[in-house]
Amino acid sequence: MKGAYFDAPDQEVHLLSSLLRTPGAARDLVQATSAGPRYWLSTEHFQTDWIANAYGVLASGGLEEIETETWRNPGQDPAITAANIVVRRLWDRHVEMAASGHQGAQAVLNDAAHWQDLLNKLIEVGGARYASVQDARHHAYVIVRGAERPSAIDGVPFSLAGRPATGLTIIEPELAVLGAILDDPQRAERFLYSPTASGASPYWLQPEDFSDPLTAEIWDALVTGPDPAIALPAVSDPLVTPAARTEAMIEHVYRRLWFNDYLRRGGDPAAQARIDSNAMLAIREVLVQASRGAWGTNPDLAPIYALDHILEPSITHVVDELAGAVRVQGTADTALYEVARALGAQVDALDKLRDRLDAGLTFRSDEGGARVRQPPPSSEVAQKVHTTHDVERRVLISLIRDPSQLRGAGATPNLAPQDFTRAEHHVLFRALQEMDPALASDPWLVAAHANRLAAREQIPGFRNEAMLQVLQDLKTRSEVPRAEVGAHHLITMTVRRSAVEASLVMTAGVQDPAVDRRQLLVRSRGLVQQATAEALRIHAQSVPAPAPQRGAQHHVA
Repeated sequence: MKGAYFDAPDQEVHLLSSLLRTPGAARDLVQATSAGPRYWLSTEHFQTDWIANAYGVLASGGLEEIETETWRNPGQDPAITAANIVVRRLWDRHVEMAASGHQGAQAVLNDAAHWQDLLNKLIEVGGARYASVQDARHHAYVIVRGAERPSAIDGVPFSLAGRPATGLTIIEPELAVLGAILDDPQRAERFLYSPTASGASPYWLQPEDFSDPLTAEIWDALVTGPDPAIALPAVSDPLVTPAARTEAMIEHVYRRLWFNDYLRRGGDPAAQARIDSNAMLAIREVLVQASRGAWGTNPDLAPIYALDHILEPSITHVVDELAGAVRVQGTADTALYEVARALGAQVDALDKLRDRLDAGLTFRSDEGGARVRQPPPSSEVAQKVHTTHDVERRVLISLIRDPSQLRGAGATPNLAPQDFTRAEHHVLFRALQEMDPALASDPWLVAAHANRLAAREQIPGFRNEAMLQVLQDLKTRSEVPRAEVGAHHLITMTVRRSAVEASLVMTAGVQDPAVDRRQLLVRSRGLVQQATAEALRIHAQSVPAPAPQRGAQHHVA
């Protein structure tokens, strides 16, 4: 693979080669936006700094300069012309950066070997013919998807599938949806919605909802991904016949799938097998048949097919995976702030999934039908997990002896009634919270207040004799550590109980097909959000924004 020679992914080397040889290939990387035309591939999508830097100067005027200079000097080696322009522009950029005090820019300027090596690489890449210029858009697509949805498998740039692979079988409802768009790309507008999450895709049906990696990639190549088939010029050209329009979209999808396989073949034996057997030709024929309605009775019902047979079934898998993640993250032996970050990401995932389901549900006319069962109630099992009764008792004894600890610093002031799992401990702590600190150090006054509170609210499981046993321990225990010693532990146990409860409810809902999917999402979201809030109690702040994606930094040559 050529990329290994340049210590870069093949798709990045191939794209740069195409742009240096034929700058006009970049026109396929431009999309129309409300703010005007812009490139859908940016420097942040690249894994290799020197290629990202080269692309950055090409996209900001370098391509036009290469075209002009090549036209003015037809006798010059175009690879040398292009390389010299890129290096000069990068040099000028570093001069500006050094002048503005950018750390490290001057050192790069002083490194003559660096610039000579960069020039040699650019000349070699620009002079080679690693791939067809017409396929630059497909290499760019893999670069973008590799940055946004990287695969955990070495040699596989990206992964769109949300569910385990089911082999090469493409199920009929998914083909019906794909065929409906291929027949009339305007039907894709029925999959548009207004997401509440910033930066989310405007389509409520996403590749990860599909049951097979191939149908997921077809949907992305057709509708949701960068440079989709529905945005081809032939699709919007009124002079192009419907048949020719469909043919153009299928060819675009076919070429994209082939390049996806070509660039992942080193890490995916199935991709290599498809290439060896020319399986993409058979898949192209399947798409032709799908566009003619072979797998759907009414293409205008595509949104309902998608809701019933693609999106809702995928929710079961997603929630099941989230349930496992919540349990692991909520019970992790790590700082509560990090637990909150992890749980907060799951809340965000549930929010996005609920928004997409709500958009799809607008096409269903039988809402409120047979499937109305609610998720199960809070599991009693979760309450039996991570209980620390002795720590609870020591903390209470310490607080009764010195109630001022509840108004001090550290974890103790952040204690809450839910941190005490035994009914008598729960009531005693609430009494301490409500009482005047000057009176809260008298155990008998605390006991009287606790009894009144339990009677008033009919707190289940409260037994007066059990509470009196706590007060008896207060007399017999000569020394107990300050409440701070156990307070952080109790809050941590509450986080773990909350996460386990959320996980159990989510799992139980997934296992019951009669449970309403939206109600399951809402209930799961509430429980995970509660666990997140518990983990943040010690920190007077919200869950931070997710960390920037790979490559979201300034590249220095």
